[in-house]
Amino acid sequence: MVLAAAIVAGTLPGLGPVPAFAGAVAELHGAWRGCLHRSFGLQASLSGRMPAADAALRTCRDAEEAYLAALSASPLLDGDDVARVRPALLMRARDWLLGRRPSPI
Repeated sequence: MVLAAAIVAGTLPGLGPVPAFAGAVAELHGAWRGCLHRSFGLQASLSGRMPAADAALRTCRDAEEAYLAALSASPLLDGDDVARVRPALLMRARDWLLGRRPSPI
C-alpha cells in the first residue's frame, strides 16, 4: 500500500521522481491539479472552503479519472493498485486545497 501510494504521488522513496511518469502522465497530473486549483478558487469566493474543496473534487472528476487511467496503464501499477490508493489521493488533494498540506499533490 505504501509503495503504491508513493508511485501514485510520482516518487519512490530514495529514488526521487519515477522516470516512467514523465510526459503524458505528468501532463494529466498537472491538468488535474490545475482544474482543482481553478475550481476551488472560484467556489471558495462563493462558499466556504470545505464546500469549495468538495465541489472542486467533483468538478475535476474527469481530469482525475484521466490521470488515474494513465497511472493504471503503467507497468508499475494496475487498476487495483490505483483503486486502493485513490481515497488517500483524494484526501491529499482536499488537504492541499484547504491549505493543510504545503506541498502539491
